Amino acid sequence: MAVNVNLSRNTKVYYTINQATTGYGDHNTAEIQVLNGYTFSQGTDQQTIQITEAGATPNRGQRSFNTKLNPVDWKFSTYVRPQKNAATAAATLSAAGTVTLITVAGVVTNAEILTTFASGTSLATSGTLCTIAGFTGTSTPCNSTTPIPIKKVGAAYTWAVPVTAIAGAQAGTGTLTPVGTVTAPEAYLWNALVSPQSLFGSGVTQPWVIGTTSASLVTTASNVHQLAPFALIFKIDNTYYKVANCALNMAEVNFGIDQIAQVSWTGFGTSYASFESTLAQATEIAGLAVADTTADFITNKLSTVSLGTGLRAAITGTTGSVNATATPTYSIAITGGQISINNNLNYLTPENIGVVNQPIGYFTGTRAVTGNLTAYLRTGGTTETGNLLTAVIAAAATSADNSYSMILNMGGGLSATHVEFPFDGVMLQVPSIDVQDVVSTTINFTAQSSTGTHPTGVYDITAANEFGVTYKTV
Repeated sequence: MAVNVNLSRNTKVYYTINQATTGYGDHNTAEIQVLNGYTFSQGTDQQTIQITEAGATPNRGQRSFNTKLNPVDWKFSTYVRPQKNAATAAATLSAAGTVTLITVAGVVTNAEILTTFASGTSLATSGTLCTIAGFTGTSTPCNSTTPIPIKKVGAAYTWAVPVTAIAGAQAGTGTLTPVGTVTAPEAYLWNALVSPQSLFGSGVTQPWVIGTTSASLVTTASNVHQLAPFALIFKIDNTYYKVANCALNMAEVNFGIDQIAQVSWTGFGTSYASFESTLAQATEIAGLAVADTTADFITNKLSTVSLGTGLRAAITGTTGSVNATATPTYSIAITGGQISINNNLNYLTPENIGVVNQPIGYFTGTRAVTGNLTAYLRTGGTTETGNLLTAVIAAAATSADNSYSMILNMGGGLSATHVEFPFDGVMLQVPSIDVQDVVSTTINFTAQSSTGTHPTGVYDITAANEFGVTYKTV
């Protein structure tokens, strides 16, 4: 057997909700394009027992034991890439649908309809937004004039319908008419960061919401003990490494001024194993749809920040700025920055003696959203960083916290293709000063959840809306 040297440039990475050995398909697995520098590894904890004695010939030996396997650490980066999917031909359904109720964590959340398509008229991509018409009978909510996502599993289609829809057969056959949508190749990862439900699941409302002009991450369902489980598969040359039962711990968004916009993703898994390209599961993975490389890139050089006083003033979808009533407002030309979204996962591992203990699962910890912005220290205007520094310092002596709204526009708020990170509530630390040839300042912030409307919004530690993400492109 030939001995191969594996090269990282020959790597492909797949996201899957399939924890089984086989059964991979486009309905549960997708390729994710990653940057060089990815890692995955699993370490062990050891206990060393030593003996020490007195006398002329003392025993001085020691024994080491592997006591437990730590969770698998993995890390990789992706570019931030808004993607516009054009409308495709309509699909004619060949059979009446069946409506069933959907239960999540023992609670009926809604229902879904399952049906099949006529030969030669299938949709190409799972998750396509479609309007639906043609069904009749008692479950008329199975139709939708508003575009909704369709899930494709083999020759079958499923989509969510209201929970009031009556379970059972749905008369008539329908037509699914796709519309143009905006999404992102890294949508699976954004969804996994905050969601107890996978994007591949059908019949449930997902935090990642695709639309005809934008796609957004809704974080209000993220107050859960465990997030949607998934697995990662790293194909390196002819060997596959599968990290099972993964959870996404942290996303770091970097605003390096001379870089293409990207996100660093880190997380854990309970174990990993390898298999060769000759096995059945490798053949299934090789047959998956290739990663779409047509999505747009974003340059950080065009990024802008809008900051205003008071909570709940962030506005997306217009100019990417805070509400004009949030006076004073600050328009900051940044030289760099970072956003960190941390789930603070805590893995549990037993401590039985005589065996190598392995992780049995995890729980989410405090959701911490922090960041920093760097900019030149500017004075002489009412919206400059120097004025912001003065305002924060003045308030720090008399108030335990401050209240600001902020939007970071990756790629520029007026650009047709950009990503907005709205924060309805941020507390600013006193900006620091760095004296170089050009004096600069660093603004550190902590995003906090809030309720109410501007200008009377207040911080609310029980809410789950510290941040948002909105992708826009044409």
